[in-house]
Amino acid sequence: MQSGLKDPLSVARVVCELERRMAVQGLTVELSTDFNALAAFRERNRGARITPLFDCKIADIDGFWLKLTNADGGEVGMGAYRIDTVDSNLADWALGWILGHYIKRGELILPAEFKPPMGSKTETLRGRIVYYGELWHHSSVRKTGLLELFPRFGHFLCMLKWHPDAIWGLAGYDMAMRGRVTRISFPRLERNFLRWRHQPGDADSNEWISIADRDDLEFLVADELTRLDCAHG
Repeated sequence: MQSGLKDPLSVARVVCELERRMAVQGLTVELSTDFNALAAFRERNRGARITPLFDCKIADIDGFWLKLTNADGGEVGMGAYRIDTVDSNLADWALGWILGHYIKRGELILPAEFKPPMGSKTETLRGRIVYYGELWHHSSVRKTGLLELFPRFGHFLCMLKWHPDAIWGLAGYDMAMRGRVTRISFPRLERNFLRWRHQPGDADSNEWISIADRDDLEFLVADELTRLDCAHG
């Protein structure tokens, strides 16, 4: 059974390359494990409270978040990751995990269904699973290719830090249908993973799940390395 990355040097190389590409655009990435700072960042830039899944006041979080600033020091992007151990499978585990966080913060959400449709990829996912959320980019950087660079950079950092069995996130209809999930390096997308009678915050009543398992992540590294080799001749 494989216990580590197939090619950690390649992962390190592409992380450095992605950081360089962002730096060329005058962008700086900072990594933090201070989730109080993430909550303040979200409030400051989006005018909204942090989601319970990244609220360190209600639960300990094993994770990190990324802050993106421009050449003038302006805050232009963020994204957050947390790792949890799933003993059963993601299909059975995810809803209870989400409900628990909202209940702890005293917020009412009510599911319409308790499991995703039969045959979901999530029925096979277990182990060390990373949740990705709080993705935001300022409008000033949305046509710079950052939507591809920034999340992929974070995914590869997760590989180096944790070597997870999978990374997953949630998306609404617009994000799913406009191709943005693929652009942020999730090869698999499933509709109706979560269906709500009373949904959390501004979420859709039917939420899609985006997934990159370990093999997907290794492929993304190889793909990025091929681009890097081609660029350098």
